[in-house]
Amino acid sequence: MEEYLDVEIIQKRNEKLKDQHTTLETGIYINGEITEFERKEIFDSLFIMTPIAFTLIPDELADVKYPFVFRPPYILTNNDLTINFNFSKFTNNLQKTTIMETTEEVKKVLENEQDVSNFGEVKSLVNIEGYYFDFHQNVMDGELYHMLANIRLGDNIYQLTFNCLFSIYLDWKPAVLQMWESAEYDKEAKRE
Repeated sequence: MEEYLDVEIIQKRNEKLKDQHTTLETGIYINGEITEFERKEIFDSLFIMTPIAFTLIPDELADVKYPFVFRPPYILTNNDLTINFNFSKFTNNLQKTTIMETTEEVKKVLENEQDVSNFGEVKSLVNIEGYYFDFHQNVMDGELYHMLANIRLGDNIYQLTFNCLFSIYLDWKPAVLQMWESAEYDKEAKRE
C-alpha cells in the first residue's frame, strides 16, 4: 500500500513542477526535470533562448550524425546527441515568394523523402514572422520527431530545426515553439 502512496506523491510533485515551470524564464519541466534556458548569439546578430546544458556538437560527431554537404552550420545538442537544435542562415532573397510559401515548398520536398511521414500542417509562429511544421522519420534504431521553421529577421531568413526521439516530443514541442519565438535580431550587438 505504501508503494502506491509513494507513486501518487511523486506524480503530484511532478504535476506541480510541470505547472510551475512553463516558460523559458522560469525553466520548463521536460522529461522529469527542469530545463533552464539562456539567450545565446547563434549567428552575428541572431539571439535566441536555448537550453543551458546544450553545447555545440563537435565537428567529428557532426560529420557522422549529419554526413551531407549542406549540414546546418550551427548545431546544439544534449550530452547523448539524442536532441538537436539546428540553425541555418540565408540572405533574404525570396523575391515574390512569402516565408509561408517557402516553408510549404520545403515541406513538399520532404514529403517525397523515404521513411518520412505524418506531416503536420504549416502553422504560423505567434510572436515572430515565421512558419513551421512537424513530421516523423523512421531511422535504424527507432522513430525521430522533427520540427522545422523558417523565420525572417532583419535582412535574413533563418531555418531552425529540432529533432528528438519520438517518445519524448510531447514535452519538448511547447518549449521549442517558445525558443523559436524568442529569436531576436540585433544588428547593434557588441562583438567581443
